Amino acid sequence: MTAPARTAAYHAVRAVASGRFDLPAALHASRAQLADERDRALAAEIVTGTLRWQRSLDHLIEHFSRRRIARLDEEVVAILRLSLYQLLHLTRVPASAVVDDAVDLARAARKPSATGFVNAVLRTTLRQRNRLPLPPRPTNPSNRDASLAYLGVTHSHPDWLVARWLDRYGFEDTERWVRFDNETPPLTLRVNRLRATRDAAVVRQRLDALRSAAANNQNVIPAMLDCARAYCTLFEIRQVLEEIYGSYREPVFF
Repeated sequence: MTAPARTAAYHAVRAVASGRFDLPAALHASRAQLADERDRALAAEIVTGTLRWQRSLDHLIEHFSRRRIARLDEEVVAILRLSLYQLLHLTRVPASAVVDDAVDLARAARKPSATGFVNAVLRTTLRQRNRLPLPPRPTNPSNRDASLAYLGVTHSHPDWLVARWLDRYGFEDTERWVRFDNETPPLTLRVNRLRATRDAAVVRQRLDALRSAAANNQNVIPAMLDCARAYCTLFEIRQVLEEIYGSYREPVFF
């Protein structure tokens, strides 16, 4: 059975590629297909990462398949893109699960003849993941063609943009910029001060984390300590635990 997050990510990537949805709308649609918040997070990471690294991924697909992207079925391209992204950029995802799900996605997309092709491209990439055929960092940044290939293909940016930055800011600053662009942005929250104070929002977030840990039968002690550090009251902590466990009578010490 294909992982729900990968199935949702596939449909989102296809929707963006076809122009039916932009990225926010595609992510919203993918979330609606998933009940588990962890699946939602994984699907969002796969979709945004696949689009962020698309040019680099396409270069690898063309190299390992020995075919132009335009000659491949759109469904197969989407499967290869999101699978390669996981294999090369997500460290906690088992490679075997990615390859197996990619083959299953090809079958589900009614492309059974492409299953062997998908499997071969992904496994070939895995064998060469430590020496990928991407343009290397030029030893001489004044070599414009080499610099553009490295900045554009290896760091997955359009030629017109890296050419503009290269002319305006030079190689070193452009390299820092494209690296920064490809970093996963940190999650930040902004409190609506008309509805709550920052401290009240932190307390609520910590209590929600405690509720989630208890509901998923996880060790609640770390979450309880986080609540205490945020100045949650013992009454609030006990109330959350009783909500999940029923009557909670274990002593709570800090």
